[in-house]
Amino acid sequence: MTQQKIPTSLITGFLGAGKTTAILNWLKQCPDNERWAVLVNEFGEVGLDGAILAADSDDNIAIKEVAGGCICCTAGVALQVGLTELIRRVRPDRLLIEATGAGHPAGVIDTLRNEWLHEVLRLNATICLIDPEQFITNQDHPSKLYQDQLNLADIVVLNKCDRATPDMIQQTRHYVEQLYPPKLAVHQVSQGKIDAALLHTDPSNIAYHAAYPDLHHHEHTHEHEHEHEHEHEHEHEHEHEHEHEHEHEHEHEHEHEHEHEHEHEHEHEHEHEHEHKSHQEDSVKKAWQSYINKQASQQTGGWIFPAEYRFDEDRLMLLFAQTKKEPLTSIIRLKGVFRVDKNKWILFNRSGQHFEMRTINYRRDSRVEFIAAEGLVPKWSAIEAALLTTSDTLL
Repeated sequence: MTQQKIPTSLITGFLGAGKTTAILNWLKQCPDNERWAVLVNEFGEVGLDGAILAADSDDNIAIKEVAGGCICCTAGVALQVGLTELIRRVRPDRLLIEATGAGHPAGVIDTLRNEWLHEVLRLNATICLIDPEQFITNQDHPSKLYQDQLNLADIVVLNKCDRATPDMIQQTRHYVEQLYPPKLAVHQVSQGKIDAALLHTDPSNIAYHAAYPDLHHHEHTHEHEHEHEHEHEHEHEHEHEHEHEHEHEHEHEHEHEHEHEHEHEHEHEHEHEHEHKSHQEDSVKKAWQSYINKQASQQTGGWIFPAEYRFDEDRLMLLFAQTKKEPLTSIIRLKGVFRVDKNKWILFNRSGQHFEMRTINYRRDSRVEFIAAEGLVPKWSAIEAALLTTSDTLL
């Protein structure tokens, strides 16, 4: 008997468009008798979307992450390897793929339609999320990548409409509706609340083409600076299975936004420079790891702290909320989960000027990822020093 193909949805959208939040809402709509899987791609090395998705998902959801760049790299090898392992381990009833907001979707779509995956997956409509406020801010000079994420989508969803003015929504919708070939549908939502019925939509019978197809053939240059305060080397590969310690969640909103993420699989060739340092506190040696990723003209930096580190919630909030003061002036996106008390972890998320924080069920460690504006080089050592001033206790 021929095995039924797995219905698969590719979710695209620029950094901060709300992809992870939308996926979380879809996962809440997963039928009890089905098992869904999510493959998440992160631009940076630390990886947070997979951690957030795993922490806030039920046991019938499987999460796998490919971190450290876009999954269109190396002819789709990272994507195909990750998908093959996930399918063989889980055999899901439905598959969602969250592409990095910094990656071109053409290579992902090509890989999903290749000879092997085509026999296993049924690729449904590609869904692109867009933030009207973000789009209007960049409307006079939208990046080529931004344009092609929209060009290649079957369906466009205007998300975060609760934060945009009616004029921003109208202008964004007008732009999308003028695209040719036309989209199957254009929707308006807030807080990523999208009906899961949209995942069942067949792709358009019209072939969408990228205006800038060469973008996904770019060269990636990764320069990693790993600072291990360990007595031995730590492999940068983490597996994330669900660790649920369900508690009541309290949400704090501050005029800024958040949504967010495990398994790291690196299919790129990297040059590594390791500096080993020692950090003594309360006579106990504890390790943290830092990862600096210089990819094309946009850099990311991330840190992972052991669970023993406790951070001050108010100091973190003050640090992350500052957008016009060093050391975060060049940062356009940050996500982090931090332990702030014995049994309390907080998720911090900043996209542009929007910042949000809420409690989360994640319990493994504390970690944060920063993405810099294109062409800018952050003062990573100053950012690390600022982070360390927010932690004053080892539990």
